[in-house]
Amino acid sequence: MLHDEMLRLCEDMPPDVLILDHSTRWPLRYIDVEWTRVFSEDPRFNAILQRYRPVLMHKGEKLEFKYYVRAD
Repeated sequence: MLHDEMLRLCEDMPPDVLILDHSTRWPLRYIDVEWTRVFSEDPRFNAILQRYRPVLMHKGEKLEFKYYVRAD
């Protein structure tokens, strides 16, 4: 349900940036999640992500994220 609501929000009011955080594991405390791979077969997620381009990737000791901006 949360996934559906987040996608609906991004479809209705696209944010200027997306930050995909790979360092926070809540609620999956012991599982590393690569969001673009997890949702790679979700057509709604892919349609949203295609409207953005990555401009920064950070991989530190305790923090890892990708920063996307709208491609338009």
